[in-house]
Amino acid sequence: MINDLPKDAPRKAELEARRTFYRKIMVSVGDARRTVRWLASLGVIIALRRFFETGVCPWSNKVAFVVAQLSLLWWHLGDNYRWLVMNQLVEGDHLKIKNVSFTGFVVSSAVSSAYFAQKLMSPGPGELADPQKEKETQRNLIKNLLTLVATLHISEIFPTHEVICGASGAICAAIVVWETFPRVKPAAPAGDKKQ
Repeated sequence: MINDLPKDAPRKAELEARRTFYRKIMVSVGDARRTVRWLASLGVIIALRRFFETGVCPWSNKVAFVVAQLSLLWWHLGDNYRWLVMNQLVEGDHLKIKNVSFTGFVVSSAVSSAYFAQKLMSPGPGELADPQKEKETQRNLIKNLLTLVATLHISEIFPTHEVICGASGAICAAIVVWETFPRVKPAAPAGDKKQ
């Protein structure tokens, strides 16, 4: 919209000010999330350690699991380093680091998307017999596809549009929030209770 307006249009200055304001909010929230993420990679490290120690894998495809987790670790460590650069604790180009680190997230999202799509299209014996498991697999596929769209844009491998990236991230976050907080089951009517 800004590019379509004449140079001296009052609306253009107003839109520029709004864009600057919202970008500041985005950067501040991003910095806060990056700070919180410092220990987020421990979950990935623990999952990989458990897998290598026991051989038990939460996915039916062990190679896909390891690649997805290592790629996610690549993103976490790169993002931690980027935070150090952005806070001038070490030297580096934080934009290049962003692109490299988010490439790890792209790989993880792509592998995860392929895994969950394959699981839905050709499930193993009894894998999706439970409707709850099938819904969980569908949510995981949607979540990873949306993450893939967002990370392809952020890493600049395949830029789309800020709105598409933001909407993908927001929907993905809503799914995570929905999965994180348990739903309260409605109480059974008084006459249905067993004595």
